[in-house]
Amino acid sequence: MKKKFSGFPPGMGFSALPNIFYSAILPYITDLNELKLTLYLFKELLPKRGHLRYVSLGELRGNISLRKSLTGEIPFETALADALAIAVERGVLLELAATRDETAEKLYFLNDEPGRRAIEKLKSGELEPGGLKAAQPPVETTEPADIFRLYEDNIGMLNPIIADQLKQAERDFPTTWIKEAIEEAVLNRKTSWRYIVRILERWSQEGKSGTNRRDSAQETGTGKYFAGKYGHMVRR
Repeated sequence: MKKKFSGFPPGMGFSALPNIFYSAILPYITDLNELKLTLYLFKELLPKRGHLRYVSLGELRGNISLRKSLTGEIPFETALADALAIAVERGVLLELAATRDETAEKLYFLNDEPGRRAIEKLKSGELEPGGLKAAQPPVETTEPADIFRLYEDNIGMLNPIIADQLKQAERDFPTTWIKEAIEEAVLNRKTSWRYIVRILERWSQEGKSGTNRRDSAQETGTGKYFAGKYGHMVRR
């Protein structure tokens, strides 16, 4: 029996879809993996800021939820490659083969005005894909814990680095603390792992019972929370 959805959590985030998706894209999608991938990329790419709103093939390969979503009769790598090829052929995505520091990687952009402009500037050399890293191997995991699902639903893409940090946090803090810290970050519109770590460090140092959640946005910004075991994860 498939695991039953436990319901929507309080303070959850929302992902928007362009209206044109419902009339010009959705009616013509017949491949389930293409649909899953397309929805996932809208969620990841639309909120991004800056000139280069893209996701790399390595990020997609290493994403736990996407890996679980595209499981079926064929291997994940094949399902992902096929879904990407269909989305590119349909014109929803733009694909660019980029190289930096002798590392080759495929990048995927939405086929919107910013995406098309970015592709042109990358091809002309006017822009470079900053922060491009080699593809990382996928995180081996079984059923994701609730905090993984909660993180991805409310904060963003769950990559191997964040997954490892969440696992470490599970060893160092009660699971209920992590869930509440994520919910508090969402309520304060501070949706980043660094902010969540600051909350957990503060609760660990000062005790959780006396926490005033409304003041968290100010309290977690102070320098005293950078000295704990997660200090290397948090920048001033």
